[in-house]
Amino acid sequence: MPATGSKQHRDRILVSIGVAQPEELDELPGVLLAAERMAAWGEQNGYRSVHIHDGPIGKKDNPVTLERIRGEVTAAIKAVHEHSELSRLIIFFAGHGSAIDRRDQYWLLSNWWTDSNEAIKVSGLQRILEFYGPRQVSIIADACQELDAKFMDVIGSAVLLRPKPEEDPEQYELDRFLAADAGLKSFMVKATDDTEAYCLFTEVLLDALEGDAKSAFVNTDKGSCVTSESLYTYLKTEVPLAAGRLNLAMIPRPYPGFLTDKVYLERSSLTALGGGGNKGFAGELRRSRAAPAVELERAGGPRDTDRIEAEKDERDERRRGMLEEAGDAPLPDSFESGCGIALWGIPAVNVSASGARVEPNPHEPEHWHRLWLDTFVDGETWADVVVDLIDGRSAYVCGVAGFISALHVYSEVEAGLLHYRVGRGPPGPEALDLLAKANAGLLDEASLISAAARIRLMKHEILTIGCISAQFYDAVRDVESIRRVASYYCVHRQIVPIDVALLSGGRIHAEGGKLFVDIAPTKRREPRTADERGLPFTYSETKGWQRAPVGGRAPWMRAGWGAVETANYDASAHQWRDAALAVLPHLAPGPFSMVKPDGRDALAALVGITDRSTETQYATAGM
Repeated sequence: MPATGSKQHRDRILVSIGVAQPEELDELPGVLLAAERMAAWGEQNGYRSVHIHDGPIGKKDNPVTLERIRGEVTAAIKAVHEHSELSRLIIFFAGHGSAIDRRDQYWLLSNWWTDSNEAIKVSGLQRILEFYGPRQVSIIADACQELDAKFMDVIGSAVLLRPKPEEDPEQYELDRFLAADAGLKSFMVKATDDTEAYCLFTEVLLDALEGDAKSAFVNTDKGSCVTSESLYTYLKTEVPLAAGRLNLAMIPRPYPGFLTDKVYLERSSLTALGGGGNKGFAGELRRSRAAPAVELERAGGPRDTDRIEAEKDERDERRRGMLEEAGDAPLPDSFESGCGIALWGIPAVNVSASGARVEPNPHEPEHWHRLWLDTFVDGETWADVVVDLIDGRSAYVCGVAGFISALHVYSEVEAGLLHYRVGRGPPGPEALDLLAKANAGLLDEASLISAAARIRLMKHEILTIGCISAQFYDAVRDVESIRRVASYYCVHRQIVPIDVALLSGGRIHAEGGKLFVDIAPTKRREPRTADERGLPFTYSETKGWQRAPVGGRAPWMRAGWGAVETANYDASAHQWRDAALAVLPHLAPGPFSMVKPDGRDALAALVGITDRSTETQYATAGM
């Protein structure tokens, strides 16, 4: 966009963050150049530019921390709000990253190893920004998305704080341009005698943003421009080509979501800037990405096409393994109590409940447990259950009237939890395969939306499905679809799973030890995929609901805990929120809610379990 307006009166902000030397990870000097050039581009294109980095290399006295980012970003937003609304916020990050799965990514800050909170949880950041009033948000990251075990304890933060607790969130348009897909890495090219180290994705991106890439321009009513959609097409094509010139394979993950002002750069503005390229800051650093003999530096070493294909094979092997485990589990069709838990995998040594009496089933006393709920209303009443495993971890399960909760703990990081109807039999192969693909990271962005639509067909028979589809929608901050999911639970006279409630942006209330959520109505929209087109409930309008009953006092899935920090609370629910936040530091790795041994008491306190049950003690020999 043209660089118009004084520096003090800009309604757009670009935050450029570079973390080149985090604890326990390789130094990435090219990150400093990437962050500098992005900040410079913002400054010259009419943005209020905020540049945060940990340079120079070799000095450790300038760490990038949550507190530092929070202070500078909050100050910039406040400065804009003093004279206008915040029309656009671009947040750029270059550095090391990690991923729990496709639905959640983390950007690692300087002290991430010492403090597991010192990371930016991208989904949380996207949600908290709804309380700061931007009309558009663009998330750009030149960072790996490693699924490495060393990152499993990362908790992360939404960075910003709720400005006014009584305010409701406002939705915004979201663009996301990520250098790497989940499980993959981005590349930094080492310095040579002639060039500084640089980050490959940022170089390709800036070719477009600085006006040097003709293929990134399209004709609009403002003339020839780089837009949200043209940038998507350009990056999908040019990033793999640029990596290929270096005999590498790189798969970016762009997602265009701007609907109103889609323009990032007008060709007419290049004359005012002195032509294509960022000459003011780094013009001398322009270089060809076709150099044949550069070396690569990444945390895990070079990765070629064969290695990427091998990773896909590993993920597919994980998918098949999860399906085999699920297929071998002896799952019951029904319980006399109308509600129960089936456990499989790593043995349990104790099962405790709040709101129900736990009783081992005589047919499979080591694996099946009846739940005699204090009050039984099909689909509407529930109990909190804590399952203590033999390895010291504790899992949370919400037992729902009329449903069997099947918990499969395969390993230290892999688990499955499905709530299926009593009397209907265990979930079929389609549901299990789709969930296994999701947990193995085998769905791309478009597939996530289609998968969310398809699995929503099953959400009233398999309650857990709603939590998973809500997370898919949350990845692209599709709040309207999350609210549709919540609304249809109410239509079917079922509880709204707590994860769905937290992600919906609706106000959370507490009364009598239970939680309730206000669900906003939604308007009809156009279907986005072929799967959606055949499923009208994915795009039809839905009614609003006041104080809809929420199922559970703890999130069902690990990703749901990230929404505790950013959810919309009535004052009555503040005590619950604080108790839930006390559990966060103790979360164990894995897709579903599980805590480390030192977190068992905090989890029990959150859900109202006062002591360990002795009703379900049994020997583990031979299991």
